[in-house]
Amino acid sequence: MPLEIEEGSDPKDWTEAEWRKKVEKEKYNLVNADIPGAKLRGANLREANLMRANLTGADLSQVDLRGSDLMGAQLIDANLTEANLIGVRMNQALFTDANLTRANLSGSRLCETVLKRAILVEADISKGVLTKADFSNADLTGAKFIKSDLTGVNFRGALLEKANMSQCIIIRADFREAEIQQCDLSDSNLDQSDLSVADLEGANLTRANLNYCNLIGTELKGVNFTQAKLTNADLTDADFEGAILKDTDLRGANLDQVKNFTQEQLDCSLIDKTTKLPSHLRST
Repeated sequence: MPLEIEEGSDPKDWTEAEWRKKVEKEKYNLVNADIPGAKLRGANLREANLMRANLTGADLSQVDLRGSDLMGAQLIDANLTEANLIGVRMNQALFTDANLTRANLSGSRLCETVLKRAILVEADISKGVLTKADFSNADLTGAKFIKSDLTGVNFRGALLEKANMSQCIIIRADFREAEIQQCDLSDSNLDQSDLSVADLEGANLTRANLNYCNLIGTELKGVNFTQAKLTNADLTDADFEGAILKDTDLRGANLDQVKNFTQEQLDCSLIDKTTKLPSHLRST
């Protein structure tokens, strides 16, 4: 439903107070609303129905959207800094180039949501369902994904330094060329994910499942692989300098052309006859 606009009134001239008053009044029935550039900083939009609404370039900073429906909405280049998006349904919404710095998206649904190049620095996306979301080239520095479902998510080229992705389901995700330094991935399931040419220096992968993962050319300096599972993983050209391997499962893994992999690291790992070892090392 289009936003009600009085005759002779031009939304471009509305103040923030006028925008808040009009949108808050009609928030339960804004399906397909066309309100690009809306000035809604700090507005109360709890339980609003904004399905398929056009909020391109809108200022939604510090807005309370708890329990709202933004399915299919367009928020391209919108400002959602410190917005409260707890429990919001945002499936198939478009957040390309949006700013969600320190926004709270915990418990939200972002299935097939597009967040290309979005800024989510220190955002909280814990306990969410984000299957097949697109975070390619997004800035997720310090973001929290604890206990989220990230199956099939595209993180290609994303910045994930110091992010917390512990206890997550991250099956078949795309991390190619991502910056994942000092990221906490402990107790997460990354089965069949592609981390080729990614930088995981200093990351915590304690008890993580990386079975069948593609780690070709991946930077693994100082990574903690304690009790991690890398069965049948491809580690060709991966750099293990200073990596911690303790009770690490490397059965069936391809280590043939790894860099800086030591006999000590091998001796602390579990291997079998299908593990492909570099020529300078021997099984004990």
